[in-house]
Amino acid sequence: MHGPPALPSGHTHPNLFTDLDETNLVEVLVAVAEACDASSVNLRLDLSCDGPVIVPGPPPSWARALAELIANAVAEGPAGAEVLVRLCRSDDGAVLSVADHGAGIAPDGFAPYYERPALGGIRRLLGEWGGGKIAISSGGARPGTRIDVTIHEGSTEKPQAARPMA
Repeated sequence: MHGPPALPSGHTHPNLFTDLDETNLVEVLVAVAEACDASSVNLRLDLSCDGPVIVPGPPPSWARALAELIANAVAEGPAGAEVLVRLCRSDDGAVLSVADHGAGIAPDGFAPYYERPALGGIRRLLGEWGGGKIAISSGGARPGTRIDVTIHEGSTEKPQAARPMA
């Protein structure tokens, strides 16, 4: 994908891809999902939240990070399988889940997975803009991998670096 995806018809937000310090994750997620080349799988978007989900960080950064995450799930899923992208709220903030039905990850493979490019943009955004967490699960009752990203909603002020006391 070159640059952030175009906004799908019917979705209008004049500042979606400008230099903002906050992002409406619903609109960016819809735009990314519609722009994603998911012709080999059944990409399903489940927005189980009422209204906008405002998270800290600039929209272009979220668009790139989400595009990487979804593209990775699409690439891992077998032809015709479902890739589910779900956005909901919890007591901890917004929760974005991406689940595929690929081969999954061996239990000893989780640590290196956190270093893969598909999670790099998400890790940077969470680190730079006030936190959240990433959880990976794989195997069990169904094949594939599920990545849950919890993002703190609210403050759009980028945290200041700690300064030493004089």
